[in-house]
Parts: sequence; C-alpha cells; structure tokens
Amino acid sequence: MNIVEFKTAFQSVLAKAIESKFEEYAVYTQDAEILKIINYAKSIIGGGKCIRPYMAYTLYETLGCDNREEIMDLLVSLEIFHAFALIHDDVIDEGKMRHRVDTLHTFVSKGMHDNHRNVANRIHYGHSQAILVGDLLFSWAIGRFHQFNHLPNYAEAWKVFYQMIDEVAIGQMIDVNVITREAIDMSLVETKMRLKTAGYTFVRPMQIGVTLAGKQKELLKFCVDFGTALGLAFQTQDDILDIIADPKVIKKSILSDIREHQHTFLTQYVLENANAKDIQELKKYWGNPNITDNDQAQIIEIFQKTGALDYTRDKVNKYLEQAKNITATEQHITPETKLALNSLIQYIENRGY
Repeated sequence: MNIVEFKTAFQSVLAKAIESKFEEYAVYTQDAEILKIINYAKSIIGGGKCIRPYMAYTLYETLGCDNREEIMDLLVSLEIFHAFALIHDDVIDEGKMRHRVDTLHTFVSKGMHDNHRNVANRIHYGHSQAILVGDLLFSWAIGRFHQFNHLPNYAEAWKVFYQMIDEVAIGQMIDVNVITREAIDMSLVETKMRLKTAGYTFVRPMQIGVTLAGKQKELLKFCVDFGTALGLAFQTQDDILDIIADPKVIKKSILSDIREHQHTFLTQYVLENANAKDIQELKKYWGNPNITDNDQAQIIEIFQKTGALDYTRDKVNKYLEQAKNITATEQHITPETKLALNSLIQYIENRGY
C-alpha cells in the first residue's frame, strides 16, 4: 500500500475516531462558543500526508503481520499527536495558515474581532485557546494509544511513543532557541532536524511498527539509520520549498524560515561561505517579520548566487542515496518492506520539484 492508498484507507478510520471523540467533548459543555473552538481542530487533524501512521503501518504490514485493522486504529494516536504538535507549533511561530485554512489561534482571534467582543488582547486570547485545544488533543493521543494495551509488545511500543514525545519537545526547544542566535554551526542545525523531524516523522513511527510486529531486536537500528537519512532529506527539502515554492500551490506559508530567523543549511551555508555583501543582503530579510511573498525572488537570488541552493539540494540527494543504500543492504526486512520504502524514497525525491 503506497502513501496515497494508505491515506485514503486511514482517513476513514480517523474520521470515525474524530466523530466519536468530539461527541465526547460535547458531554462536558453545551456552550456553542467553546464547542466551535474545539471543533475547529478538525480542520487541522489529518489534513497533511499522514506520514507518521503510514511509516508505522508500512513496517508492521510488510513484515507479515495480519492484525492490520486494529493497528490502523491504534495509529490514529500518532496523527492526533501530530495535530497537537501543529497547533502548538503554529502558536510558537505565529503562523497564519495551516492546510490552506486559518490556524486555530488565528481563527479564534478573528472570531473575537468579528463578534465585536471586548477583549483587551485578541491575539493572546487566540493563543490561549489554541494551547488548550492542543492540550486536549495531547491527552486524547496518549489515551488512544493506551486503549490498545492488550496487544502483544504494547509496553515496548509505548516506550518508543513516549521517547518520541520527549524528542519532539526538546527539538522544539532548540528550534525556538536558535532563532535568537546570530550564529550556530552545521551540527546544531542537523541535531534540531534529527529530533524535530527525522525522529518524530520517521524513526520512532517505524520503531513503533516493528515493535508491534515483534521485530524490535532485529530492526530498531535499521529504523534509526534509515529513518534519520530519510528524515534529514525530507526536512532539508522542506527548507528549500519554504524558499522556492509557489505560494499559490503549497499548503502552508512560504518564507516562514526567513521571517522567523530560522537557521537552516541554506542560511548556514551563506554565513559560512558567502562574502560580506551577500551576508548583509541576507540579513535584510532574515528575521524581518514584515517580508511578504513579493520578496521571494530577491531571497531566492541570494541563495542561488552564493551556491547555497545547490549545496542544500546536493545534501538532499546524498541523504536519499544513503537511505537507498541502507534499505538495499538490510538483511532483516522483507522484499515487500524494501519495495514500500523505495517507493517512499521516490515519492520524496519527486515532492515539490
């Protein structure tokens, strides 16, 4: 099952889980305004690629296990946790759009304005409610996972899930911290990506899949090696797309890394290799919250003429080749697993280009 086929099947399971859980929330309060805020979270859940449950399910299924419906049900917890992380991430980044709709905190803030409510700080109110909705989803994700504690190898899978939670939090802390620094080094850029993307999106979901399949001893290291290579490729590619993507096509805001003063391989290459004039030109935009999509062409030009774009694209290709080699040489996975993972590599290779 490729990622597109999986998402179609998974969305049906996810929709049933959402319907049931949001009916449960309505038991606590009938207040229309609160329920409207909670229900808006539906626009965030499952709006992306569902790649985390896909990674876990693919490893589980292709290793020959047949309890697929129940495992897919369990993996709803990964997508709910992802929605929690996105809502909090949007608050931290002050993001305006997510999956082509308003972020949750923006929706809440606009509601206060549209209703002419006497709120001293609409933005703070929006952030507060978004954080609380995120907390609801966090609680749901953990509770959902625990519903399947009767499964074989559940305890070991839960340890992986819990480790993933820790890594996401620390990765986010690094992410928030480095935007305050004028300079870091390439190794910290990569550490942030390993924790916030590679581990969270690929390594830990894969490990949950192999653990539930009873293959943790043989394949935990493979999950780390392959998942890290693929995750670094995925995030590095995301950083490129944030600069070059067509804002009419991509499902989220562009230039957010530049606006937020994020350190990426792109910016790091300029700082370490460009001349003083080009560095100064980058700094006109980097960390400037007022840049718009109209500044895209000038920003792209900086990364092109300094060689940063070519350097970063080359890193994506190297990470993908590394992932291919790891898959080709692994002795403990099935031909079906290799086929599925190679298909995913190809999907990422073609994404956005």
